Amino acid sequence: MNQTNPYYEVDVSSTAGTSPAWTAKLLFVAVNAWSPAQDAWLKTALARSTTYTFVVRHEPTADPRGPGVTPADAAIAQAKVTMVLCGHTHELAFDTRANQLIVGNGGAPISHGSYGYAVVSQMADGNIALIGYDLMGNPLEAGKVTPAGKPVP
Repeated sequence: MNQTNPYYEVDVSSTAGTSPAWTAKLLFVAVNAWSPAQDAWLKTALARSTTYTFVVRHEPTADPRGPGVTPADAAIAQAKVTMVLCGHTHELAFDTRANQLIVGNGGAPISHGSYGYAVVSQMADGNIALIGYDLMGNPLEAGKVTPAGKPVP
């Protein structure tokens, strides 16, 4: 991907003719390589307005051992973030308090549940659906959030 830093951004937008138009950014955060430069980059990237903002990182809030977990969480709390996608803990869980989808059930010994995967998709109303599946395709965990990351009943 021609990245020189362990943290970077990928931008995506709706295709021509899609209505309504939307933009999204995926911010890949390297909490184990945290630095003042990454902190400044993350705050600047989060401040840029897009319809959807996804933060992708290894450790979830519940495991703050990585040096960048706590400062990244502080920056995320000040921004409009659709969802934080992470792994590390070998389980599938949707943590609505931290607005995180933990998808750590793809490998290594599983802490809770079974091996599987998750699908994150845009719904017709613009909200985001999160569905976790086991390896046989059976749904395990589901949730919906608004573009601003608020739970949808």
